[in-house]
Amino acid sequence: MVNSSLNSRKYNFWFLLFFLVSPLFSYIAAIRNYRAPFSKNVVWFFAAFLGYCLQIQLDSTSDSAVYMNNFLNYYNYRLGYDHLTSSFFSNRNHIEIVGNLISMTVAQFTNNYHFLFMSYGLFFGYFFSRNIAYIYENFSGNLRKGSIWLTVAITF
Repeated sequence: MVNSSLNSRKYNFWFLLFFLVSPLFSYIAAIRNYRAPFSKNVVWFFAAFLGYCLQIQLDSTSDSAVYMNNFLNYYNYRLGYDHLTSSFFSNRNHIEIVGNLISMTVAQFTNNYHFLFMSYGLFFGYFFSRNIAYIYENFSGNLRKGSIWLTVAITF
């Protein structure tokens, strides 16, 4: 029992080290070995990596540019959590509690939007990777290649 736990930790360590060297190849290895215990963590970290690498044009009108501008407003105007709670229900058509809370928290430390999107990737990637792992662990049949490609497409 102890030996098995030690081997599992060693295996997880090597794959996380492999992730630091090459996130894309470790992600591919995690998808190929989707039943391994390390795979969900690699998918989780890969979501954070993708968030960090996201590039946004300054003149863009995309949703990510709106998130970035809100984030920069939180940082530049030093808005506090009291402003955040009062703004939750000001726009009744678009209530976003978790995203604004993450944005406000990250704005307390930096104005680099890469860290904001990495935080989004860490938060939402955790739930995404656990849901994917749950599906793969409880699927008793043979997975088709299409379902693995679908997982890759949803990750990106």
